Amino acid sequence: MRNDSRVYVGLDLHKDSITVAYAIDAGEVELLGKIGTTKAEIDRLCTRLQSRAPHVRVVYEAGPCGYGLYRQLVQKGLDCMVCAPSLILRKPGGSSPGPNDRLRLMYQGSRAVF
Repeated sequence: MRNDSRVYVGLDLHKDSITVAYAIDAGEVELLGKIGTTKAEIDRLCTRLQSRAPHVRVVYEAGPCGYGLYRQLVQKGLDCMVCAPSLILRKPGGSSPGPNDRLRLMYQGSRAVF
């Protein structure tokens, strides 16, 4: 782990689960999998991500978890951004939001100014 490396994380939120995808620096996107929405599981996720690089940036689409998740991630020392669904870039005539939104969010969030 380099001292200046970053982990970019995209979350796809649902009522009962969160799907996590991440990339280290500009590397390949990896699917971490699904986790629950409890505080203990979020804390475990934060620890796992922080073990991969010293700087972690998380982005997710506003949804059922609201800003409680945002506050929990920021409290753990992660940079976090919540995006409005209407601001997510999509191709004209593109499909409705789906499982790949977390990847699109991750790339858009990685280029955003925190």
